[in-house]
Amino acid sequence: MNTKFGIIFCLLGIANFGFGSPTGMCDYGAVAQASRRFAFELYETVSKSDDVSDSGNIFLAPTTVTSGLTMIHAGADGNTKDQIWRGLQLDATYRRLSEADMPCVIELSNPAQPNNEAGISIPKDDEVVFRTVTRLYGEKSYRFRRAFIMRTKELGEKMKRVSFSTEPRDSRNRINHWVSKMTNDKIPRLFKKADITSNTVMAVASAVYFKAPWQTPFRDFRTAEFTTEDGRGVMAQYMRSLSQFKWTVSGDLNAELIELPYKYSDAVGSNISMIILKPTTTMENLEYSLTEQITHKAILELNQAPGQMCDVVIPKFEMSLTYDLKPLLGAIGMDDMFISGIADLSRMADPNHSPAGALYVSSAVHKTFIKVTEFGTEATGATGLGIANRMLPLPVRVNKAFITLIYDKTTETVLFIGKVNDPSATE
Repeated sequence: MNTKFGIIFCLLGIANFGFGSPTGMCDYGAVAQASRRFAFELYETVSKSDDVSDSGNIFLAPTTVTSGLTMIHAGADGNTKDQIWRGLQLDATYRRLSEADMPCVIELSNPAQPNNEAGISIPKDDEVVFRTVTRLYGEKSYRFRRAFIMRTKELGEKMKRVSFSTEPRDSRNRINHWVSKMTNDKIPRLFKKADITSNTVMAVASAVYFKAPWQTPFRDFRTAEFTTEDGRGVMAQYMRSLSQFKWTVSGDLNAELIELPYKYSDAVGSNISMIILKPTTTMENLEYSLTEQITHKAILELNQAPGQMCDVVIPKFEMSLTYDLKPLLGAIGMDDMFISGIADLSRMADPNHSPAGALYVSSAVHKTFIKVTEFGTEATGATGLGIANRMLPLPVRVNKAFITLIYDKTTETVLFIGKVNDPSATE
């Protein structure tokens, strides 16, 4: 559907987290607050950018961006490191977070990792599937710092070695094939040719995939008019459900909220719902109020609301979107890592193999897909980050006796020839 929706929706996951940090002291409340703040910051940045699709639709998977940037943060230093920290809103929580909390950040961003990736198959229609995965690919011939390798391993990812330098196409296809498999073929080509080249030394791919039927079934309804943000009327195919739902109105958010829960699965271990935010005044007012503090308060009020009989009619929709993250993250304040010669990824590279300032994030892509029908929802998103080695000038140091020629290229003759043995002599 190529429409601009008059609603905002989000997938709310209330997970039964069972992981433990190295210290066993993860403050998931603070980490979750940072995650929400980043999600709303990213949404606001996209909504104000030129990266909005012609339809006006927006759909993002912020946790995949967080997962990828967490891996970059592990190899960053100086201002680049500080920008990622601030950009992920880790400095803006009710409790001061530190680098020791980064395992908690990655755990919260990857709560549903598959036990056996080889066993992943096409999900059944009535099956609940929720998986989040991150993978790190490094150039075989490139020497990374041992501390960086160990740190990313602590964060849950052991680097896979590939041959970017000699086989960029095969390496790119390998990564894209893995992402396609993890996203049920909904994101078949995360990285394009320009994203992964022979100059790439590392790539990070992070994906989330969710598929579930509604807890309360919908039925196909009718085709009727849908009003876009600018007041246009477009035709949409609707679905309908008459049942008990949680519903509330938030004056602070300028929206009415309704929770549409998905079927629960013991295997997944998360209570996941779609929450629809319908403006009570204008979309502009709703988006202005769409901050972490106001929205979280409204969702808590929704959680406490009693279920009541509701006649819910919403449109079916499907969208597949692509975003260039470089200008978007730059607008949030994470711009240094994209600038060759300024990016500080010195904790990633072995200084004996690559000089300081040689690495930078050369590509950052974000792709998403969602399909909502009367049967349920299928949604997926992936983020890809490519790290390249800056093409430094070839170091030529003429610091010993040498022969010099003055050569006429047209006639191919030597006009002058000599040897410089002592450049300090003036004879």
